[in-house]
Amino acid sequence: MANLDLEMIKPSCRCFLLGAVLLFAGCSTAGLKVTAFGNLSTGENVMLYTITNSSGASVSVTDYGLRIVSVMVPDRNGRLEDVVVGYGDIGSFENKDRFVGCVLGRYANRVDSSAVSIDGKYWPLESNEFRDNVPVQLHGGPMGFDRFVWGADSLGNDAVRFHRVSPDGEMGFPGNMDCHVTYTWTEENTLRIEYEASTDAPTYVNLSNHTYFNPRGAGGEYVMSCILLVNADSCILNNARYIPDRIIPVEGTPLDFREPRRMDSLIEQDLGYKVPVGSWLVKNWDGSLRKVASLKDPRSGRIIEDWTTEPNVLTFAARSWTGTIPGKYGPLEKFSGMLLENLHPADSPHQSRFPSTLLRPGEKYYSCTEYRFRTE
Repeated sequence: MANLDLEMIKPSCRCFLLGAVLLFAGCSTAGLKVTAFGNLSTGENVMLYTITNSSGASVSVTDYGLRIVSVMVPDRNGRLEDVVVGYGDIGSFENKDRFVGCVLGRYANRVDSSAVSIDGKYWPLESNEFRDNVPVQLHGGPMGFDRFVWGADSLGNDAVRFHRVSPDGEMGFPGNMDCHVTYTWTEENTLRIEYEASTDAPTYVNLSNHTYFNPRGAGGEYVMSCILLVNADSCILNNARYIPDRIIPVEGTPLDFREPRRMDSLIEQDLGYKVPVGSWLVKNWDGSLRKVASLKDPRSGRIIEDWTTEPNVLTFAARSWTGTIPGKYGPLEKFSGMLLENLHPADSPHQSRFPSTLLRPGEKYYSCTEYRFRTE
């Protein structure tokens, strides 16, 4: 890994892959299709990768920040509808709320004081927040993984594998980190996201995805009427900098979703201070792929099951949206979509009570999340 070719950061082989995919797509309505998705302000071309299974259900992902643009799945009557809330054009993804639908890295969520220590050496990180007059790095900093066009490293009929090398020193993190993210769409309407990374120097890594879902459909309806289940006995409460503070049992609190119920209690809990999100520690976590949460719309019958290898599941119900920013189906309204975000807890480099996020040379980072879409 010491002699990584940093030119690999640039998208590669797109023309060849595009031709191959179009030949395949011409043979069947199912499969993989690649289309132009516009240009960034830098002039870079952006592509859209759409995978359709034999039932007509599909997922679309762009190589700009690996954003999930749409997931078209049926309701109980077979009617296909998009359950991803967000944007439909590259200009909005680049210039509006940057964390809609994207991959997060190098470090998803927050690192307090915008610094880490590794083997006794101090590494200052690039900040993109200040809270309580303290610098905080959020989702990898000002130029996180969401700000890059990734290369399409390999393609299959039901999967797209993206690649980039995060160079030594990017946003303050040490080491050249070689990253792959693979999106697979199955015949069973499962979207599998696999994250892989290796490094040539000790560094921290915590990759995730930041897509807003709504099983009622992406037209902006009130997601808080959906039924949430979370397989967790304990949850994390944050301090004023949104850094993990206390871990408490969910029993007797508004964050107890061990039995499925409406999400309205998540609008704003008061557990000593206001908490605008839900952040749970997965019950009996051991790194295996397991169901950690589900979100159900009783009206349409759609259910989104969240399966992951990660120890922390986090929800955020778009409470900061105000209806002033246009989305792909109209204004992005408050409480119109919800994250099902799987990752290691925020600020893990500073908190030994959480599983380590340190990656060393010779080790392989691997994380998998599956969103399984079904009806009843």
